[in-house]
Amino acid sequence: MTADLIRLVDGDSSVGLRVLGRHRPGGSVYNDHLDAEIVVTSGIANGRLRLRLSPEDLDDWAEALGELAVGRGIRWPRRGNGIRVEVDRRVSTPVPVVTVTDEEVSASSVRLRLDVVDGWVEQLRRQYHRVREAWPNEVVVGPRPRSYWQ
Repeated sequence: MTADLIRLVDGDSSVGLRVLGRHRPGGSVYNDHLDAEIVVTSGIANGRLRLRLSPEDLDDWAEALGELAVGRGIRWPRRGNGIRVEVDRRVSTPVPVVTVTDEEVSASSVRLRLDVVDGWVEQLRRQYHRVREAWPNEVVVGPRPRSYWQ
C-alpha cells in the first residue's frame, strides 16, 4: 500500500511525496520509520528522491501545514534532503513555489511554481490524516516506571 502525503499538481507539473510503507515493522522506536519518495514531474525535470521519515518528521509536517495555512514558508524535513515551500502572494490566490533539494547525493534542486486549486493546504491536511491513519505509530514510548532505576 502507498499513500500520498503531498500531492500538488499544475497541468503537466507536479510535486508529490509518496509514502511507500513502514521501513521495518517491530517493537523498537528505530523501526517506526516510513520509506517514502519525493516525485517531481515537469517539462524540464523528472525525478525521484528517496527519504526515510520518522514519527517526528510527520509531527513536524503537521506543524508546517499550520505555517502554510497562514501564508508562511516552510522547509521539511528539517534535515537532509527535502522540500521547501514558499507562498507566492503576488497573485489573487496565493500559490506554492516548491523547491525539492537533494543535498546528500547530487547537490541539485528543482524549483516549481504550481498554480494549484484554491484550498491546497486543506487538501494537504487531508492527505496527512490519511497517512497517519494508514501508518499509526507502532511503538509507544512512555515514561519508565519508577522501579526501573532501583
